[in-house]
Amino acid sequence: MRYAAQRKLCLTKLLFDVDHYRSVRDGSRHRESFERLLRRSLWALQHGTYEVRCRNDGQACASGTDTANTQGAGGYLRFEIRHLALPGDEPDVDIYHERVRFKRDPIEGGELLGDASVDEGDASPCWSPSRRRSGSILSKMIRKGIGDPHLSSDILGAIFVVGDRRQVYALERTLVAALGGPLRWRERVDALSGERDRPRLDQSSAVTFRVFKQIVDVLVEDPSAGSPYLFPVEIQILPFGTYLRTRSGADFASHTAYKQRQFASTLLPTLFPPEIFGG
Repeated sequence: MRYAAQRKLCLTKLLFDVDHYRSVRDGSRHRESFERLLRRSLWALQHGTYEVRCRNDGQACASGTDTANTQGAGGYLRFEIRHLALPGDEPDVDIYHERVRFKRDPIEGGELLGDASVDEGDASPCWSPSRRRSGSILSKMIRKGIGDPHLSSDILGAIFVVGDRRQVYALERTLVAALGGPLRWRERVDALSGERDRPRLDQSSAVTFRVFKQIVDVLVEDPSAGSPYLFPVEIQILPFGTYLRTRSGADFASHTAYKQRQFASTLLPTLFPPEIFGG
């Protein structure tokens, strides 16, 4: 009983700190500022769109409206790709999916499948859409052993899904140039080019999960003061093949399976330690 009371007090204190942290209070404004930056820089390079369709299990894809080889028992996903013509010698980049999300925003059902529309099959989300809340922020702080929300740098995140690894690095260089230069970027993790950075990923990540991620500090005007300040955004760039595996419920690298492992291996034992509650 004493442990349960202490746990409630600790969780209440953490939630209070999270809800009064500036990146949480102003998160929606930060997201809007970041999206404006992308519209002025990255999306200004867009040269048209095209469509591909992929089976829901991620086993086959086809461009255009040819779906003869893409329909499976679980239906197929339709992606509208943004084609970017990058300047200089950079290769063109196809962005299959992109999203900027503030962690307190509700998760809509469609976001669980990205921006792809499902043409047939069961498109029901695997959990109910969440209301606006700080639960995901608090969960990460508990799992990482973070007592100060200032140490959590992914309250605002952006994900980009591109065609292949070459396009990942081309998009990285483009974003670095567009968002303030290399001195604004930190904590680079490259799990695409080898195993060196893999230990820096979450321990619940699948061994087949491949991602490039980095933190960028974005300068924004302070409406209540005369000087600007910085807020962090976690940028993740995934190859399209990896993204499809995260959306396939049958794959060990699926996002649903990852969250289940995360809950069972780190969050549950922390909140209900076996030495107190038993195995």
